[in-house]
Amino acid sequence: MLAGSDKIAHAATVLVSLRTLAMPTGVLAGVGAAATGYLSLRELIRQLPKEARPIAARVETRLKEALESPELSDDVRALLPQMIEASMPAPREIIDRGMEAGDLVEAMLGRLTDREHRLPANRDAFRDIVTPILDELLDDPALSGQLAPAFQRAVLAQLRETAESLAHLSETYGSLAKSLDELRELRRSDLVTLALVFEIERPHALKDAELRELLTLKAEEHRRLKAEIDALPGQYQRLSNIKAAAQAAAEALRFDEVEELLSAAHAIELDEAARSAELRADNALLRGRVEQAFELLSAAADSFRPVDPLEPARRRLLYVKVLYDHGLRYGGPGMAFAARMARWVIAACPEAEERELCAHAQNALAISLQDLGNRTGGEDSARLLDEAVAAIRAALRVHTEASHPVLSATTKNNLANALRQQGSRTGGETGLRLLAEAIATYRAALRVRTEAAHSVDWAMTQNNLANALAAHGNRIRGEDGAQWIAEAVATYRAALRVFTEAAHPVSWAMTQENMAIAEKALAENETVAAPRAHLQAALGHVEAALRVYDPAHMAYRHEKATRLRQEIIAALAARDGDE
Repeated sequence: MLAGSDKIAHAATVLVSLRTLAMPTGVLAGVGAAATGYLSLRELIRQLPKEARPIAARVETRLKEALESPELSDDVRALLPQMIEASMPAPREIIDRGMEAGDLVEAMLGRLTDREHRLPANRDAFRDIVTPILDELLDDPALSGQLAPAFQRAVLAQLRETAESLAHLSETYGSLAKSLDELRELRRSDLVTLALVFEIERPHALKDAELRELLTLKAEEHRRLKAEIDALPGQYQRLSNIKAAAQAAAEALRFDEVEELLSAAHAIELDEAARSAELRADNALLRGRVEQAFELLSAAADSFRPVDPLEPARRRLLYVKVLYDHGLRYGGPGMAFAARMARWVIAACPEAEERELCAHAQNALAISLQDLGNRTGGEDSARLLDEAVAAIRAALRVHTEASHPVLSATTKNNLANALRQQGSRTGGETGLRLLAEAIATYRAALRVRTEAAHSVDWAMTQNNLANALAAHGNRIRGEDGAQWIAEAVATYRAALRVFTEAAHPVSWAMTQENMAIAEKALAENETVAAPRAHLQAALGHVEAALRVYDPAHMAYRHEKATRLRQEIIAALAARDGDE
């Protein structure tokens, strides 16, 4: 199955634009860092002149020919155009690195975070197809001789338009910050401009509601940052008063009092220096600069080492959540840096010496690693999941069901997720053993996560349990396998008591899709007496899921569910022919 022509054409335009931008004589070389302040690559690509269309058409033909290769899977054909669009690097990255084709491809791959995009087969296909196209574009004289200057003029015009929009917002509302309080009233062009200020990528591709939602989050973070900055002068006044008292004590030769006051001043100075670093990190995260925030937070934590050897670890454990939450909210490398921070804490406080602190760090590390493992394929995924399982088991030695029931249940759910992922990727008896352990661990979590006391957590764990039951049933096949899958269907159905379409539409749709997959598996089991009924049930479930899966903003899920629907319809047609 070949990806849609529109998507391939857009992917071709992206590649022509990237190659033009990355050339030594290209657009970014001409406009420099000015282009990185308020324009993402999506905004730059929108300025591609019409003279580039013949080149883009040639690239489109190359892409179509490559995607028609019989060696490629249907998943690669569907995903590659998405991967090209999703992998656009930041303009600043192109300027800083002066990329050639190979460097640019690796930078693009590094920006892909979706699990499907990071599978080794998909990444290899990306390299094999995209690298020679970019190499060929590098040698095209039309790009450097004709298109780059025209492209540069268009970009400069866009920069002027952005500057005018910023001036309009400032004049209308008194300041850009005040305009964030009026998001419901702003024009689309104003929303896009503010998104560029916060370095939100591809704002032109977002709907107005999505822009307002993202900017509302940024506005909340911005107001919190301003409030924290406002609190700084009072702390500095307190420090000034302590130093004045220390001067008076020294004048009177009260040395014990001098020591006490200077010690208090030292503690305040450390805390204020750390607070300033934390504010700088918040400012970096507002613009999506996660690595800069990580370095600032690490330095802030280390500054407390002279006061207490364990304080850097305690501080870092707080900062793990800051980085993880950013990755969870906006994507990007936040979770990887959260895992890196958690590893430092574990190394700094051995479990035997600081059991509680270490257990919290093990749990935080495992959560980050599970998300990273889900987005990664091959050996890297297996390694991350192995480390996650080991970390969770270590945490459970401290966070027992008796002493920490709710935290223990959450940790067990996370452990079962990792075991299920391991079991699904491992063959033979070992894989079945891992799946069986995952099922038992989910059920242990449900002793605390009851429908009455923790309804949403209960439904989530029920859905996870059903996934493990279905995976186990698909492995063993036969009558026993059908029983496992039937239990999975019943467990999904129970989760829908909480995951309703009105209250939890995405979770509801994902559960419906899972039920469709399970019903289809039952129909394919040779021991099931009424396969057609299961296929009809599967069709109803997947069509329900497609009511929620938006093809514009949930493209992969929509395409995946659409393929499942087509498979079910084909299976029904085949049975009509047999009957």
